[in-house]
Amino acid sequence: FGTFEETVGPPKTSPPLQQTPRNVEAEERALQQKKIRESLPIFEPIDTDYSCNSETLLQFMHADDVPGMHLFCVEQKDERTRTLSVYKNLKGKLKKDPTPENKFSASHIAEMEVWTWESFHMALNATLTLPLMEETQRQGWALFTPTGDRILSEDTEQTAENDKVVVETLPKLGMFLLMEGGQWVWPGVHRGFKRTIALDDNNNATLETLSLEPLVLSVEGFLTVEE
Repeated sequence: FGTFEETVGPPKTSPPLQQTPRNVEAEERALQQKKIRESLPIFEPIDTDYSCNSETLLQFMHADDVPGMHLFCVEQKDERTRTLSVYKNLKGKLKKDPTPENKFSASHIAEMEVWTWESFHMALNATLTLPLMEETQRQGWALFTPTGDRILSEDTEQTAENDKVVVETLPKLGMFLLMEGGQWVWPGVHRGFKRTIALDDNNNATLETLSLEPLVLSVEGFLTVEE
């Protein structure tokens, strides 16, 4: 057998750890952002009038774009943040991984920590890239409840009362629609789609979509026998 020699040297040591230099500016910025966030108002959980789930979204989603009609959902992310999901042009685009609660994919989702009419107005224009009313010769947009009641318009002034609408009314609704041109139109959804709407406490009418292009609706029960 051959022979071998073992060379014994000094004990091996690990190289000294290099400390990552502190980014003081980044730390100060993060601390400042934390203080700002902690100073924001806390959003109390609320029960919404309309849940943005598949059942309610099916009342508005279309297979193809409906230019000028947009649906928004307000949901609470945490105590200081609410999300604003936008379904642009009422396009019912399916999620890659749909859930039983919601199978539709929003075209844009914005997180908002400050809810005033001014900040909300800017978020709407940014998410939909709407041209400003004063820059074009057109009627401004308006916000409506899912049953067609007008909430606010593009030219609504910022006041404490309107800030309260944005802070309280819209999150309480949970869902609302924006109509470019400022006039309410019942979405057709698809040919043969039927929708029941309340005329008053005792009478309902049924809308049926006869055509999407152009939009043609038939109305059943619009007049009572007495009328």
